[in-house]
Amino acid sequence: MTIIEFFDKTHIENIVSTLLLKPKKVIFVGNNRKMMERCTENYSEVVKRHGIETEFAFCTVNQNDLLKIVQELSQIVEREEECVFDLSGGEDLYLAAVGILFERYGEKIQMHRYNISNGRLTDCDSQGDVQFYNHLSVSAEDNIRIYGGKIIRDSFSENFDNATVFDDDFRKDIDSMWNISSQNSRLWNSSVNVIQFFYSAYGEKDCLTLEIEKTILAVKFNSDKLELLHSLFRQLSRAGLLTEYINDEKRISVTFKNEKIRNVLTTSGQILEYKITSVAKNICESDGTPVYSDVRTGVFIDWDGVISDGYDVINEIDVMMMKNLIPVFVSCKNGQLGIDELYKLSLVAERFGGKYAKKVLITSDITRLGRSSEYIRERAKEMKIKLIENVDLLSEEELRKTVKNLYKS
Repeated sequence: MTIIEFFDKTHIENIVSTLLLKPKKVIFVGNNRKMMERCTENYSEVVKRHGIETEFAFCTVNQNDLLKIVQELSQIVEREEECVFDLSGGEDLYLAAVGILFERYGEKIQMHRYNISNGRLTDCDSQGDVQFYNHLSVSAEDNIRIYGGKIIRDSFSENFDNATVFDDDFRKDIDSMWNISSQNSRLWNSSVNVIQFFYSAYGEKDCLTLEIEKTILAVKFNSDKLELLHSLFRQLSRAGLLTEYINDEKRISVTFKNEKIRNVLTTSGQILEYKITSVAKNICESDGTPVYSDVRTGVFIDWDGVISDGYDVINEIDVMMMKNLIPVFVSCKNGQLGIDELYKLSLVAERFGGKYAKKVLITSDITRLGRSSEYIRERAKEMKIKLIENVDLLSEEELRKTVKNLYKS
């Protein structure tokens, strides 16, 4: 089988038929050969990871010259044994040319269109038969590579396996921390900022010990802030998130349950990212299959996929999910929120998901921004960013339902 693919700027449309039908050969048709060659280098990496051996070839033809397009496509049809035209993308005159060819060659050519949003493959050359391929999916890493980027790392890539790190024990710990955090997100953020400050100066592995008289604690932090720290440590200790908590006149000493817990408690805003990730990883459809085929947190993306010692354009996405072929980019803000966050989210999502990308901003308390909150709501609406407000007030069931539907328009 040879698939004729009309090159499109939405890259997933260029590769979906290859992933679906595993053809022997794909011929890309477009008016920029260098671009097609460069992009197919990325596609090749992805299809090989899926165990597919496909030859990529190219046909360069002016997208505004209908007669020339018909001529070039006719040569392909007469040369190749079984031709399948993918009508999912491409310029109008390319698609018009296929109609002329179908009139000329009839059953010698086949045509189909794949709907990425619902997994429906429509046969366009006979009776319009429809087949569903909802099982077709790519990983977050594959999706970013298809669009020319590369995932450098995520929150756990250096020390843990992201696929298995959210085990039952860690999920329970995340729930415990989330329950504490959601009681007062501002207070949580203030406390974590204090812990983060001191851990960076005095922390050692999973332990933090402060000799009060010898640290700047006695100088720069008043008794109210010290009590704030003690209050959080007491709650964490009762929840089993600390294996040791010593509080006397001379020192404060805590031992975090493990490295994962310590990461959350020394990084402001991370609890919201982990809670969303934990929920997304464990939501299933009615038949028991996961709603999201891949979920990653703290994803750092290199824009051109080439890691160099010089200047690289790199962005971080708090949480990234894949619903089959649809990427969901999520920004989590448990504290301060500026309008620039909307622009960064939109820019990254559109670059690495095109028209199929879903953009989501989840925040715990947008009302603290006063008049700016209404402006953010309006801008989010204009930029087609789904805004989830007051996430800390949602029940567990409400949160699960919200996360389950993030991929929907």
